[in-house]
Amino acid sequence: MIDLYAWKTPESFKASIMLEELDMNYCVNPVDITQGEQNISDFRALSPNGEIPVIVDNTSDVDRVFEPGAILLYLAEKAGKLLPPDPIPRAETFAWMFFEANHLRPMTDQMHHFDHEESDAPESVKSRFRDEVLRLLEVLNGRLGFHPYLAGMEYSIADIANYPRARFAVTEMERHDPDAIAALEPLKSWLNRIEQRPAVQRGVAVPTEETMAEVSEPQ
Repeated sequence: MIDLYAWKTPESFKASIMLEELDMNYCVNPVDITQGEQNISDFRALSPNGEIPVIVDNTSDVDRVFEPGAILLYLAEKAGKLLPPDPIPRAETFAWMFFEANHLRPMTDQMHHFDHEESDAPESVKSRFRDEVLRLLEVLNGRLGFHPYLAGMEYSIADIANYPRARFAVTEMERHDPDAIAALEPLKSWLNRIEQRPAVQRGVAVPTEETMAEVSEPQ
């Protein structure tokens, strides 16, 4: 059994989607980030940076794996699935995973922050991050215009790594520049293909609303 520590966020969805894709037995341990549970010392012992998701694999000697990219790689290697063995698609898988971690994730975080948390920020600041997020979506669109999946012909952890953030970014950007998003046809087609996967649909429902409500209830 694998313990998954998560909340309903794009980062957590990467782990829950992967576990569902691999049909692995796992138990969800909600970490209510709205109440600061990610900063509790017991959780920080699992996640030094105080971020979700984290997994604890009770079937191995590995005590815990933190950071979503590391979790995807660990589970792919454990199962022998969703990580291409051939050098070229394998290298593409790693490259697009780092693309998401180094560019798409931080830029969408900044865009969301200035649109919602610091909404009184200068429009020039907001536009800077929106423009960069749109550029990154165009980079994904360019890749997907020639290949059905980010690593090439096969669905992989590169797609799982990018899907939650790309979907989040598209949803946010549609409010600001719907025409630009409408033009990203290969990207939208890819998002639709990913969303139709049963494992993805199950993964983005983790944790359930009922479980989240129970955890958030005053004790």
